[in-house]
Amino acid sequence: MALNQINITSLDFDDIKNSLIEYLKSQQEFSDYEFEGSALSNLIDILAYNTNQNAYIANMLLNEKFLDSAVKRSSITSIAKHLGYTPRSSMGAVAHVKLEVINPEGNPLFLTLPKNTPFTTTISGNQYSFFNPEPITIEPKNGRYIFEDVLIKEGTIRNHQFVVVNPGTEEKYEIPFSDIDISTLTVWIQPNPNSQEQDYYARA
Repeated sequence: MALNQINITSLDFDDIKNSLIEYLKSQQEFSDYEFEGSALSNLIDILAYNTNQNAYIANMLLNEKFLDSAVKRSSITSIAKHLGYTPRSSMGAVAHVKLEVINPEGNPLFLTLPKNTPFTTTISGNQYSFFNPEPITIEPKNGRYIFEDVLIKEGTIRNHQFVVVNPGTEEKYEIPFSDIDISTLTVWIQPNPNSQEQDYYARA
């Protein structure tokens, strides 16, 4: 029997089953066979179901390979990665504040607000943490030490270290924090865990 004569133009279960029945009826061995209610009908159901399932799986797998039709976020990010796109992460809220330091000791010629200085505030009984992502240095004006328009970002500073075992492009390092803001991510590399030498790693 030449199976290439089966005409399946639809992925619907009933259409597949009817195509299989029409094919069998066209064969001399089954020209007078009654398919409805027969044992052969059960086998045709299984074949149609299997074809339908395989078509569905193949369709879903193919869809996940293209940005326009992918549904799973992991598929989309995997495809976009090859286009040089970095998926968006959680984003911390930002605020612009004004700070004044009253009577700093020694009345210095300038003051520096160090990077990642922690700030906290309470709103409706809920406490929120902030930090400044960049250091700021000011000089006093009329004897007052005022930091104008300081950008602070919601969140807390987290640190994590990886030990490189097998250097190479195949080794991956997964940050164990699901809610990080990658816009604040800083990566430093050192020759060994005890070394004071560090190199800043910038995103390509």
